[in-house]
Amino acid sequence: MFIINNRIKKFLIAMLILILTCIIFLASGCGSDDTQKEANRSDVSINFYTPTKSPEQTPTPEPTPTPVPDFEAPVLYGVVKRQFYVGEGISYLSGVFATDNIDKDVEITVDRSSVDTKKAGTYEVTYVAKDDAGNSTSQTTTITLSEVKVTEESLHKVAQEVIAEITNENMTFEEKLWAIYKYTNSHLTYWNSSDKNDWRAEAYRGITTGFGDCFTYFSVSQVLLNEIGAESLPIQRHGGISRHYWHMVKTEQGWYHFDTCIHRPIYNSFLRTDAEFEAYTLKQENYNPGYNYFTYDKTGYPAVSEIPFEWDRDSYANK
Repeated sequence: MFIINNRIKKFLIAMLILILTCIIFLASGCGSDDTQKEANRSDVSINFYTPTKSPEQTPTPEPTPTPVPDFEAPVLYGVVKRQFYVGEGISYLSGVFATDNIDKDVEITVDRSSVDTKKAGTYEVTYVAKDDAGNSTSQTTTITLSEVKVTEESLHKVAQEVIAEITNENMTFEEKLWAIYKYTNSHLTYWNSSDKNDWRAEAYRGITTGFGDCFTYFSVSQVLLNEIGAESLPIQRHGGISRHYWHMVKTEQGWYHFDTCIHRPIYNSFLRTDAEFEAYTLKQENYNPGYNYFTYDKTGYPAVSEIPFEWDRDSYANK
């Protein structure tokens, strides 16, 4: 039988006590750690981000523009003397237009209350242009009604024949203008007589007989310009010891003077500027004093282009 002495017993007892102490310590430590961890877990709050929907943005309204004060009246153009015929329609607004500093479209009214369309004579008519702000301007001119001597159909027929002869569909607008200039300038022989109260009769006379004065040249030009759809305005010399007539014609480059009549000294008056006509007028004062050759009242006419019409005169001369 194994006998344990007292020294060994004491050692074993001490070891047993140490082991039990460790077990108790470990047991109590683990328990408190778990409890603390559990407590810590219960204190933890987890916040999840939930995006909130932003309110719809209301578009900022455009600021209302402040109205620009408008005290400037429109400007009328093309209010010039014209001739029409008894019993035929009168195109009061043909060639008449207005511009304004603000409004794009300007209303134009015509007071024609004095006109008796059934009676030959000269009548006053007044044109009024009015913008949206109520500003208005007016101009008064005269129209002459003549008895019909040559019908519009008769004149149209002979004019069409001329246009068919001197132009073709491949020509530019300016080339057609040049063809009209050359035809009228060379076809007519200057003869100091015309019926200045009947441009239609003079145009017919000029085409069919080849004779007439500056008003005849003007009248032939007028009907031929009408045939090609040219926008033109009639001009009459202002002052001077004799009358003279020509046109202002609109091209892509602007308005230009267009006079098919012959001149002495010789002068090509095809699509000229004011400055060019004024220079020739000064030259004429030395040749024909007192004629006021190309002097005209610019009231009612659009501004003529200040840029000389660009063209090859030699090239045009051969067309």
